[in-house]
Amino acid sequence: VEKAGAATEGFLLFPNPAVSIVEIALAEAADRDLEVQVISTLGLVVNKTAISKGAQLANINVSRLARGFYFVKITGDGVMHVKKLLVK
Repeated sequence: VEKAGAATEGFLLFPNPAVSIVEIALAEAADRDLEVQVISTLGLVVNKTAISKGAQLANINVSRLARGFYFVKITGDGVMHVKKLLVK
């Protein structure tokens, strides 16, 4: 597994729990294009977005998702980071 770049070593996911919009804030600007997926506990990708190289923020609309736990996965060039998200 490749060592993560500084841009994906840490990210904030807020608010968590969420009702409508979740913001993702990278620790630093992305050093490559990144894919963001919201994944249900059944393993289904229920939402996708991207963070472009040089960006540091992304928003995800979760208002249409059922209440419950999800995973937010950020990937790019073999690097992967996952955090839990609760949708109310």
